[in-house]
Amino acid sequence: MGSVQVSILEAFEAVKAVSSRPHRKCAAIVERFQDSTGLPGSYAYEMLLDLARPWTVPIQLVAFHGNFGSRSFPAAAPRYTEARLTVAGELVLAAERREMPPVPVGLINGTTYKGSRPPLNPGRATAALRLLISNPKARNNEVLDLVGLPDFLTGCDISGRLQDYMAGKPTALRLRGRVEVEDERTVVIRSLPPNASPAEVTETIRRRLNSPAWAKEFPALDKATRLDIAEIRDLSRGDDDLRLACLLRPGVDAQSFADRLQDVAGVVTEVAVDLKTPLADQLRSWTATWGAEDLSHGLDELETAISSARL
Repeated sequence: MGSVQVSILEAFEAVKAVSSRPHRKCAAIVERFQDSTGLPGSYAYEMLLDLARPWTVPIQLVAFHGNFGSRSFPAAAPRYTEARLTVAGELVLAAERREMPPVPVGLINGTTYKGSRPPLNPGRATAALRLLISNPKARNNEVLDLVGLPDFLTGCDISGRLQDYMAGKPTALRLRGRVEVEDERTVVIRSLPPNASPAEVTETIRRRLNSPAWAKEFPALDKATRLDIAEIRDLSRGDDDLRLACLLRPGVDAQSFADRLQDVAGVVTEVAVDLKTPLADQLRSWTATWGAEDLSHGLDELETAISSARL
């Protein structure tokens, strides 16, 4: 975990905003963080929010109460919201103090939301670490097959130079939402990349429903850029159930329209990644400093914390 993230978790503990106690006002947590680090409160609050948002990190270290925003709208001010540590957040602090073996939360959560390290699937990552604990000489391809692709949490498709990513070379990954033909008059967008705003994607498509003022002068460009639909409706039920429905005009081929949506900004995005060192080496490094029994205990504790948070 980064030092700033740890400082935020320590601020929670200092004001007794822990998993066994009631949520505390975020303003009090932010103020404590400012007093101990001298860093701006606005920066701390955004980091605090990132540690709680399920579309940002796979293992939430903070439990939030109130409006923590969405991918389209900002959170309420810290004086109106409350939070406390999750059990996973408390495990991170205990591990930082060497009160227990390390837990691979930083490895799994990544830093794409503030840097260039994508998150991993927790179950697959812990399985790979358990393989290395039991067999330190396991081949890299076995380890990487267990880890799988980065997990950007929203279900978006991932492409790009994945071999460069796993080798620790700087590259860019292409994230694409899922576009589905629901019926002959409806095309639905789901699973947008986490760095895309559903509201902005909706507005982008709406702006392309009608011909612009320059259409008569550049008819070919107008035809290539205009999206020939009747309307787009946001039928989402929260960020966990995104559904942007494009209602087609008569005569518009649904599959052809779905193919055109694949390149709309927001439906497809890019994210820069750079692990600095190969992913398999990082996993091996995590298992190199503690005994197998201790490391397995740390993973057990983390998996229990993740399971209890889902109940």
